[in-house]
Amino acid sequence: MPIAFGGKHYPSRAHMPEQVRRAYDETLGAQDAGASTDVTAAFMLAFVAAFVIVSAIALMVALGAGPRHLGNRLAIAVAALFLLGWIASMAARLVRGREAVLDMESPGYRRFVVGCALASAGAAVLLFGVALYLPRGTP
Repeated sequence: MPIAFGGKHYPSRAHMPEQVRRAYDETLGAQDAGASTDVTAAFMLAFVAAFVIVSAIALMVALGAGPRHLGNRLAIAVAALFLLGWIASMAARLVRGREAVLDMESPGYRRFVVGCALASAGAAVLLFGVALYLPRGTP
């Protein structure tokens, strides 16, 4: 698998000059040392995202059903989506922090972007679905 490092492409680690290989290993080692921090931050971001979704749904249910509260439920859904967008930008910042090792054109980064887009779309459908189709109550 080709390796992109320092603006150059190498067929493998063995094809790198000695100085480049040392710098690559140091960078990779620093990235590995920070991997546990990245994993912890990623779990925290996932927890906060889940908390935002659950809290928004609970707030919409507590607010009440019926057309009278529709505007408020939609406002809650929009606010939750803005918070989720901020959380997604923090996750993207985490991924970009590994840019020296993870090429922005790599399949891994593309999977990350597609995953974020699908998760955002799913959250939007869920939140707006709850806001719009909360069982009709007394107006």
